[in-house]
Amino acid sequence: MTWLYVGLLYAVSVFLLRRGGVELPRRVAVLFYALVLLFLWRPLTQDVVIVPADVVKLLAPWSEVRPPNRHVVTKYEVSNLNLHDVPMQIVPWMHQVRESWRSFAVPLWNADAGCGYPLLANGQSTPLSPLRLLSQPLPLGQAVTAEAAMKLLLALVLTYLFCRRRYSPLASVLAAIVYAFSTWTTTWLQFPIVAASALLPGVLLAIDLLLERVTRRRFAAAALLFAVTVLSGHPETVYHAGLIALVYGLWCAFVERSSGNAVRGLLAVAGASAVAALLSAPFLVPFAEAVLRSQRFSEMAAPRTTIIPPYSDFPSAVLLLQPRFFGHLPIERPWGPTTLESISGFAGAMALACWVAAAIYIVLRRRWRDRETLYVLGVLLSTGIVLGWPGITEAFHAVAGLAPTMRMRLGICWFASLLVAAVVDWSRRDSKLPLLAGTAAVAAAMLWLMRTTAFPSPSHRDTALLSLFPSLAVMLALTLPKVRFQVAGLATIAELFLAIGWWHPVMPSRELYPPTPLTRALQGLRRSDPAPFRILGTGGQLYPNVSAMFGIEDVRVHDPMADARYVKLLAQQVGWEPHEYYAKWNETNTPLLDYLNVRYVVTEPAQELTDSARFAPLYAGRDGRIYENRTMLPRFFAVRNVIVSADAGSHSDWRYTALIARLPKRFQDELTAPWSGEDARVDILSSGVDRYRLRVRTPRPALIVSSIPNWPGWRAGKLPVLEVNGGFFAFVAPAGEQEVEVAYRPASFYASSAIALLTLAALLALSRTRRAARLP
Repeated sequence: MTWLYVGLLYAVSVFLLRRGGVELPRRVAVLFYALVLLFLWRPLTQDVVIVPADVVKLLAPWSEVRPPNRHVVTKYEVSNLNLHDVPMQIVPWMHQVRESWRSFAVPLWNADAGCGYPLLANGQSTPLSPLRLLSQPLPLGQAVTAEAAMKLLLALVLTYLFCRRRYSPLASVLAAIVYAFSTWTTTWLQFPIVAASALLPGVLLAIDLLLERVTRRRFAAAALLFAVTVLSGHPETVYHAGLIALVYGLWCAFVERSSGNAVRGLLAVAGASAVAALLSAPFLVPFAEAVLRSQRFSEMAAPRTTIIPPYSDFPSAVLLLQPRFFGHLPIERPWGPTTLESISGFAGAMALACWVAAAIYIVLRRRWRDRETLYVLGVLLSTGIVLGWPGITEAFHAVAGLAPTMRMRLGICWFASLLVAAVVDWSRRDSKLPLLAGTAAVAAAMLWLMRTTAFPSPSHRDTALLSLFPSLAVMLALTLPKVRFQVAGLATIAELFLAIGWWHPVMPSRELYPPTPLTRALQGLRRSDPAPFRILGTGGQLYPNVSAMFGIEDVRVHDPMADARYVKLLAQQVGWEPHEYYAKWNETNTPLLDYLNVRYVVTEPAQELTDSARFAPLYAGRDGRIYENRTMLPRFFAVRNVIVSADAGSHSDWRYTALIARLPKRFQDELTAPWSGEDARVDILSSGVDRYRLRVRTPRPALIVSSIPNWPGWRAGKLPVLEVNGGFFAFVAPAGEQEVEVAYRPASFYASSAIALLTLAALLALSRTRRAARLP
């Protein structure tokens, strides 16, 4: 019943918009819902998911659970390997967020990967997104579909409302369809990236309204919309959307001069942006705190060999004309680029023709100051950015060096969609000749491509030609005399659905992380042991993050927001290759395993651990093996020796010695003195995702170390906290017996949440002080 739940939320939203004075005709709203229902028919109406769940079959233990004499699944046999991040990252993080909210806890900490790091601050878990919160009542698989449907509906409605301020209803509907079902939106549909881009037209609409007239109600609506965009989307795409919004506002204010008081309007936009920053501070502040420590920041801050973006070659440029030109899975193996980065810049043949037509119209009419000129330049500059054109790439890199330039395909799809609305109205009102010229130019480009491309075989040529037919149908509809644009719109819908409709696999819900004998054994060990522990999956066994689906903590990590110092330690100690997309851990003889609280080592079926003194076999099946690590150290323990040193890369005496880069003077004598008496004892009385209750007994002041990375926010009651072993949490316990509450309570979140709540209260009070006119 996902369709009914999404439909109910959508109906309530449309009702509230219409009651607020927003002109959204019922027939348009119904059309948009019908299109989304058609596009996601099976996922919305059946017990299936749009997650490529079979991707996990490439890895153990799932790769080994197969019928007798059945070969191992290859990457060419899974539904869509391009979406492997969805089951390997996006869905596990979504699951952790949902489980945390359902237990009435804020999803601050991810304990299930990399010995722990912030979950809320990782940028893609989006626990504060309204879309994520609204999908909470649904099961996990259906929640993924519901979020996808809501993103499409947001893109449709907000694009229509933005275009409707300048263009006719028909033109606005066509632009909304082109943008919402462009390959940018549909390719990234299951990622937080699309949440930000779906809200982009709403952000520009809010800027439009403030430039037109500043009212308290408009100011409050803009601030709330800006904040929701930040909380719902990927930070990089939010940044790109912010750049587009900045350029749009400056153009409208100072080039087009559509505002009577441009300075006042821009100040209102800046003020709304500042308020939005305060409202979204519960994410922004922890994110800013975490990103500086992240592996991603470390890599991006390092010198680059080139600033030319990936997927900027000629074949990738061809995909801007037709994303299926080089074939697609599962029909055939593509012989050119078909990744989600490369195919996400296509908004249909109508959009391409309208871009050329708009350029011709502007030149002929000399309408240089109109915002349509900005749209034409926006397509051109966005294309130059993603294809690495000289000058444009350097300029963009100087402004947005940390954001991936290849994802400015968003700008191509967005600006081209707006030009559809403009050209449709111009053609109906003035002349259709520019549109005919644009259509001829696009058709000529396709013809030239077919004649000059060196196809590997005649079948590849036939496939490419077939991929062009839907676009040719659109252009034919545009060139027929007295053709209604509704026909071209229907052809465009068919073209976009065919171009990307195959992208999202539809699989039974039961295929989403099916349990295997090995995962059941791990869950049984988890239930039988109340003490916290972690596992290590060697080689390809249990991809990092996926173990979270079974409530198992893993020492490996696969997230650009992972602690850079932790990743560096793994590289030094176990040969971890952080530059590999899927780094693997094969070293099991290292004492680091003991320190990291690894109780069970999970290997592939053919791998045996021969050190019987250390590893005891517990499970052996066709899907893998489980060994117990007898020398594991607990999550918290006291050390005898404290050495002032920052070099943890060669450290090996994890059991008795802790390295500390800076030891405060008040602890030097008592912590560095030789230990001669009874050892300190630490008992874990209770544990949770981000909290522990300990009982510590020690005859003298002792250093209690842990295998938890020392992110800002970890506290041990009122006891002094230190950082040991290259970046792990520790605290000093005084002599005697006491209970200690250790918890992750980052001031960056709680202080910013208080500020956000106060800001929200003030904003609502301000907007209600004086009744404003309804939105036009």
